Amino acid sequence: DLKLQFLYFIGRKVGTMGSVPHDQLPNVLADHGSTGVWLMIQQVLFNTHERASYPENWELLTSIVFFAMWVVLRKAAFKTCLLRMARSMGAPDEGEEYKWAVLAWNGVFHTWSTVFLLEWLPLHRWYWHTEWVWENINDPKPQRMELEMKCFYMLQLGYHFQSLFWHFTEERRTDFMTMMIHHVVTVILILGSYMNSFCRIGMLVLLVHDASDIPVTLTKCFHMCHWKKLAHCFFVVMVVVWFYYRLFLYPTWVIHSVVYYPPPGQYGIVWILFTLLMCVLFILHVWWFHLFMKIAFGIAKNGSGEDLTEEREAAKAKLRNDIESGRAD
Repeated sequence: DLKLQFLYFIGRKVGTMGSVPHDQLPNVLADHGSTGVWLMIQQVLFNTHERASYPENWELLTSIVFFAMWVVLRKAAFKTCLLRMARSMGAPDEGEEYKWAVLAWNGVFHTWSTVFLLEWLPLHRWYWHTEWVWENINDPKPQRMELEMKCFYMLQLGYHFQSLFWHFTEERRTDFMTMMIHHVVTVILILGSYMNSFCRIGMLVLLVHDASDIPVTLTKCFHMCHWKKLAHCFFVVMVVVWFYYRLFLYPTWVIHSVVYYPPPGQYGIVWILFTLLMCVLFILHVWWFHLFMKIAFGIAKNGSGEDLTEEREAAKAKLRNDIESGRAD
């Protein structure tokens, strides 16, 4: 089989780095087929040939690699296709094209993340019975992490680092502070959960957020291109999905597990901080849902619902222009 021979060849080359034993590479490739190279990359990156191991703090450094990867990929995607797609979809100007490209980039990531989580999480009993999230939490090294979970976690951390980076380097919007709080809290939760073996609950948090972000992205993309009927349809989907995932499932499934099945006293302070930060995210969810309801009221009243953030930006720009015009006079 040419495909297997090619994978075996790559496996031997990667194996010369010493992290993965040579005698295990053929088995890895034969057992996992096209996923063999991906498995090897994970094994080399985390310096282990085991499928599951305890999380180590030094492994957080791999997020730097993924941060750089996301930055490069985003620039390449913008240059090669996303801005062109925005233009072809009918974005009215360069500013809207760039905003559309940002939304599309985020949407692709959230979709990929959701597909992975919905495929991977149901294979674990703690997904169905959240009391198992805290299994063996009394042990000094309480929970082993599968390589897929480690790599996914570092991909997520690198992605949110790059989101925070772009948040500070790009033009500031009126929701700058709200989004900064969201990004900072998310990064702290990912870092803290990895360092304290709370990654199972972290995976559930990531699922709730990424799945509900997909219709938000689609709604905004269609709205920017003035596809009003599609935007209104996806707006309804967005409200329903947001309510289900972030206002119902998040508190009753995720936060419930944290409150009713808490870790022992040795994790007391960490657990309290972790719970408080999760509640901060929930408050932000409620605030954004309140904005969605304002938009829905505008649609029902006037037949059009503009993004409240964009309305405030336009009003702010108009005020600046009026001030400058007054000075010129």
